[in-house]
Order: sequence, then structure tokens, then C-alpha cells
Amino acid sequence: KQNSRAVTSCMLGSFQTDPKTRAEFMQLIKGVPNV
Repeated sequence: KQNSRAVTSCMLGSFQTDPKTRAEFMQLIKGVPNV
């Protein structure tokens, strides 16, 4: 379709297996300050 967008994601290694590491990374890329 015209003017459409698709987004995919894939997490590997510790990002896939360690929820704490994944959450920290997601906070960093979203610009959310640590509380």
C-alpha cells in the first residue's frame, strides 16, 4: 500500500534474556530519566 509503514524489532543476547538490562536500554533510548 502507498504511504504505509512497517516496523520490526529483534532483541538478542542479554537484551532478550535479562529483563533488567532490556528495561534499562529502553529507558535510555526513550530518554526517560532514572527514578
